[in-house]
Amino acid sequence: FVFRAMEPADLAILFLGIAFGLALVRCLAWARRRIGFGKRSHQAIPGRRPVKTLVVLGSGGHTMEMLQLLRGWELGTKYEVTFVVAATDTTSQGKVEAVLAERADAQDLMPTLRFLKLPRSREVGQSYISSVATTIYALGAATRMVFQETPDMVLVNGPGTCVPVVAAALILELVTGHYLCVVFVESVCRAETLSVTGKLLLAVVDRFVVHWKQLAEKYQKAEYFGVLC
Repeated sequence: FVFRAMEPADLAILFLGIAFGLALVRCLAWARRRIGFGKRSHQAIPGRRPVKTLVVLGSGGHTMEMLQLLRGWELGTKYEVTFVVAATDTTSQGKVEAVLAERADAQDLMPTLRFLKLPRSREVGQSYISSVATTIYALGAATRMVFQETPDMVLVNGPGTCVPVVAAALILELVTGHYLCVVFVESVCRAETLSVTGKLLLAVVDRFVVHWKQLAEKYQKAEYFGVLC
């Protein structure tokens, strides 16, 4: 009866207000669970097996460290891995293929390898002003990619390419409710302080792994398992 007595414009404003309120509650609930600087209880990854995993590579040392981290992983059986590389990175894919070709299960694994290209947010030497547009473009490309892949886990170790991928993964989780686990492994070179990427992502990732005990003592969220690569 109340709704019938209202003008159409007033009804539209009311429903928009209700929708906005529900969206706000959803965002606040998500932020409360997702954002924090302390260790989290380790929630099991639901859904598919093998675990659908996006692994973000960076040129140079980041890629080699990531390959060391993936030693012993049951790729293709327990983990279905898709590698993400920068569009201008001409070396990482070859390094991955060369290392994985030496595995005992290479004959079954190699045909399943997938690589996705992503534009860089900022190239070396690019001005910060011009990088605003390229960052927005990279985030849009990363969001399309992540929504298409719907990963269960995102594994990163610090290259700048990983920032839009992690941001896109958080957007996916917020919008769709698809829980995923974001794991950040700091570079082994970082013994005293975190990298810029590490500082940016510390509050929003599920697991933050460091290679040096002094970093684990400095940051409550950091987990130390020894030098892993």
